[in-house]
Amino acid sequence: MTTYSYEEVYEILKNGCDKPADLNFDEMIMLDHPEEPHIYKKLTESEEIAYKDKKYGISSFIPKKAPNYKRRQDNAAFNDESVWNVDLTSETSGSFDAKGMFIASKAVEDISFENLDCCWLLKDSNKKILGPFVSNEMEEKMKNNLLDNFYLKRECDKIFLPFVTLKEKFSNPFTVEKNIVDNFFTESELQQNLKTLKISDKNEQTPKKKPAKNIVKKEKNIEDELSESEIKKILENCKKSQNFLIKRNVKIGLDEIRSNLIKMKKEMGLSWLARTTSMNNIECNDFLELLIEESKIRICLDIDKDGFLIINETDFKSKKTPKGRV
Repeated sequence: MTTYSYEEVYEILKNGCDKPADLNFDEMIMLDHPEEPHIYKKLTESEEIAYKDKKYGISSFIPKKAPNYKRRQDNAAFNDESVWNVDLTSETSGSFDAKGMFIASKAVEDISFENLDCCWLLKDSNKKILGPFVSNEMEEKMKNNLLDNFYLKRECDKIFLPFVTLKEKFSNPFTVEKNIVDNFFTESELQQNLKTLKISDKNEQTPKKKPAKNIVKKEKNIEDELSESEIKKILENCKKSQNFLIKRNVKIGLDEIRSNLIKMKKEMGLSWLARTTSMNNIECNDFLELLIEESKIRICLDIDKDGFLIINETDFKSKKTPKGRV
């Protein structure tokens, strides 16, 4: 057995890789005199303060300043889309503990807020999505006149708007308060939906000319503008829809699903999906909406490529009264 003094062991550990020539790792290393284990020693003053802070939660714990910080849902102070605006370089603000949490030296109520930066998405003329970009990057692109031909929206918005429209409303849309931009996007979405409904009503009210006699009206194909190979290629690029089926262990392909659903109305198609894939009604409806939105082609007989219901003229015609009845 090899014995060393406390100072010799400390020097060995302090020097790292340096070790005495007679040190043998196969033997047990013992001190030449008994020493009290560190776990039984009394806490120092700083250790006592840290222990009480951890046990009783005396100090205010503040996360590091970062836009992607996942805020706690059980604390109302964290539910706002902001992070604590604290000067971390100042000694009077507080200090970091061993786990990286910032311990504030003042109450939470005295700390100010700073709004988080939102992310923007761009869409070009080819419907290609670019981004996300933060506001500083968008301002730099605006100064260089790189946004004039783009449509843009934030991650929380539903529709893309032309950059020219935003620039007419706000000189710099990337520095305006979030609530004002929210209202503008909401109003634009409502106006766009209202315009679509008006066009649909106008087309329904327009009287159609009756076809001449002895002329057979040729039924238009569902997808005249796209060939089968083009449709198949579009479905192969629908990665979100494919992942939706993979997660639910559905092995049927999108091409086969579309070839069956195109002959049915939406209600019948959902029933067929439920029988074929063993998914419930909610999952079938979510999958169908996802496929229509991602592919931008017609999937069901009574649903167009934008997801709107197609109403036939015969649905509005009243039934004729049989002869002999009033």
